[in-house]
Amino acid sequence: MTVPVPDSKGRNMLISTFIATLCIAAVAAEGELQVLHSTDSLHFHGHERLSQDTLKEVFSASLGFTIEKGSDWKGLRILDPFQYSEAVAVLVVDGVKSLDSKIPHTHRYPLTTTEHEEDTWQALRSRIYARFPHKVHNNSVYRVDLQDIVTGGQSPLLDGVRIAQDAQECKYLDADIEEDAQLLKEVQVLRALAHKIETLGIAHDGLPDLYWIVLRGLHAVSDRHGATSPATIEAKQLVSEAANALSQAFTNVYDGRVVFATVATDSSHTRRARSLLQDSSSSTPVNDEPSAYSDDYPVIFNIILWFSVVLIFALIAISVAIADMDPGRDSIIYRMTSTRMKKDN
Repeated sequence: MTVPVPDSKGRNMLISTFIATLCIAAVAAEGELQVLHSTDSLHFHGHERLSQDTLKEVFSASLGFTIEKGSDWKGLRILDPFQYSEAVAVLVVDGVKSLDSKIPHTHRYPLTTTEHEEDTWQALRSRIYARFPHKVHNNSVYRVDLQDIVTGGQSPLLDGVRIAQDAQECKYLDADIEEDAQLLKEVQVLRALAHKIETLGIAHDGLPDLYWIVLRGLHAVSDRHGATSPATIEAKQLVSEAANALSQAFTNVYDGRVVFATVATDSSHTRRARSLLQDSSSSTPVNDEPSAYSDDYPVIFNIILWFSVVLIFALIAISVAIADMDPGRDSIIYRMTSTRMKKDN
């Protein structure tokens, strides 16, 4: 039996199709959203898949903001529109599709990572600053990259925090391996952050708070040992335990009025493919700076709103009164018209 061999044109077409398929699969990477805690006024339910560019709408709705983009996702229902969350805290775990967490009472949703986590963070921060321009000078919108902290970076949220330097007892992770040591240090920073959160004096001022924490060490461990290796499974367990402790800390500080979630995303593996596809499209400069509202905006808005309401009801009342008039007795206009009609006769 002779197997036909494709010519050079056929081979080129197959290669092009294969590369295009890889690019599409790379851009639409996989991930997982886990909601460990939410306010009583919010009800997360089901296991419906959602896109990562919908995350900013989900978190915005949790804070009581009007969403800017509609979605068919039905995993969130608002029970009380007057008791929104005071804060949203998100732990982003970069480089893995899932934490495989076994924490009870956790809502899990498959995630299609169509954008980078930093884009989601920038969108949420811009929305908070656009609605509360004076909040720019407050220290209640944080982004903490644990990898930067381990390498000597600083964060206002970790000022005065003592991070334990002793090696943690592990069965499969080895502190002498660079990738394992990096992850263990990031987990230690995460635990230290949980202790710091519990000591914070949170001001219940009605303004939304945002905490965006990024853990990158699990990516390198997964690449070094394999995604299903015992070392990676143990690393995921350590991260899950630290995330649960952090969730409890935020819940206690905010009296339960906080949404705490973890976002696992492997978009870092596909960032190069996404950037290549974006380079092929037209690049138009976009001004991402939020337009700040003046302090008089709420006053002017209420004046226009209620004046319009009064004017509409007044117009309705006048129209009804004119419609119910008796032409013979109620109006001099109708009397004059009636007299003129008699003279004509």
